[in-house]
Amino acid sequence: MSWKTVKIGSFLKERTGRYKPTQANAMGLKRVEKIDFSGTYHLVDKPTNTDMILVRKGDLLISGINAEKGAVTIYRDEEDALATIHYSSYEFDETKIYIDYFKWFLISNAFKNLLRASSGNGIKTELKAKHLLPLEVNLPPLVEQMEIVESINSRQVKLKTIGTEVNQQQIYLQLLRQTILHKAVQGKLTKQNLTDEPATELLKHLKAEKEKLIKAGKLNKEKELRPILEDEIPFVLPEGYSDDIVIVCSTDQAKEIESFITITLEESKVQISTNKTETFVFKKLAFGKQEPRLTSVKITTDGEKVAAPFNYLGFEFNGQKALIKSANLAKFYRRMISSVKRKAKRAKKLAERTPGEKPRIYRRQLYKLYTSRPLHNVKVRKRWKKIVKIETGEFRLVTGVKEKDFRSNYLSYVRRASEIMNEPAIENQIRKHKTIFNQAIFRHLKKD
Repeated sequence: MSWKTVKIGSFLKERTGRYKPTQANAMGLKRVEKIDFSGTYHLVDKPTNTDMILVRKGDLLISGINAEKGAVTIYRDEEDALATIHYSSYEFDETKIYIDYFKWFLISNAFKNLLRASSGNGIKTELKAKHLLPLEVNLPPLVEQMEIVESINSRQVKLKTIGTEVNQQQIYLQLLRQTILHKAVQGKLTKQNLTDEPATELLKHLKAEKEKLIKAGKLNKEKELRPILEDEIPFVLPEGYSDDIVIVCSTDQAKEIESFITITLEESKVQISTNKTETFVFKKLAFGKQEPRLTSVKITTDGEKVAAPFNYLGFEFNGQKALIKSANLAKFYRRMISSVKRKAKRAKKLAERTPGEKPRIYRRQLYKLYTSRPLHNVKVRKRWKKIVKIETGEFRLVTGVKEKDFRSNYLSYVRRASEIMNEPAIENQIRKHKTIFNQAIFRHLKKD
């Protein structure tokens, strides 16, 4: 049988129906929190604030945002579930389409090119049923679809094996380079010539030769640099400063890599804060009757600390989710409440000067910093001063106001992190910020 040109809608049927948050929460169903790029879906049991769709066992579930990255799955749980309207759920005809073949097709360049040809922009907006179902594709017979998937899977296994071997060889290569470098600087790569002068004598010869060239006019004498004045130093360098470093490896490589790093640091005379050095292992552990899941375990001198999150650059990872570090969120809320408190105190003082006037907080600056309203039209006005020389030769102080776009705040940073990491849980961490913000204004305005 030959390949046929068919519409995707001939073998896929969208599961229609949309539920308001109140309806969805009343159904008592779990909801799909995310589909990772390996095609694994993650369920959570918590209420929603957005419209939802229904997902049933055997449905093809597609992320409208990350389909081309692999966020496509088959829902296999017995109980129905809900998903946000950023997903779409489909029934499919097993007599026409081998679903694993279709999943590979969705992440292929052929599909991206097809979308680009039909819409002119590829997947820049969400992939909805109205975009997907009318597309025409060349579809092989069902048996050939299965053969193609089997061939792809076998090649994937080979690629993974080769990738693992390449990575291991790169580690060995790096270790070899470091070993050669260490031996070279220690003079161990060649036999020592006993007649060679020490390096100190060589430096003396170089200095003497340089002075001869300067006297002969063949080399300019170096100018001595004047000492740097204290007020010319823009900032003070912290003593013993070092960037945080994370090393990720398999457990069977850990001791070898740790030994190599320790030796390298000692030979380089580099000091690190050993009291701040932490070791984490990620294991699949079962909690209660739940299925085993990847869990962060901190290795301490007292033993293992299970479910202790790994922290790095303001984020923490517990094996399942990457989240904003809780201490950073707490600091943001403390700073927000403190700012509201200062504004409220100022508003009360101004109101006291005018009898009968109610305290009013001018919220514009607070909104810029502590709310999630769109920032693309927000402007920041900043006063500036500078001394300029006028025509008479005198100097005068000139002032003005500079206006620039206010592009981001902490909340927009959190949302970008959530989007880049494909982790909705990060954005959920700030879901109560409006309530806290408004409660702070109300509390500090009413407080005597």
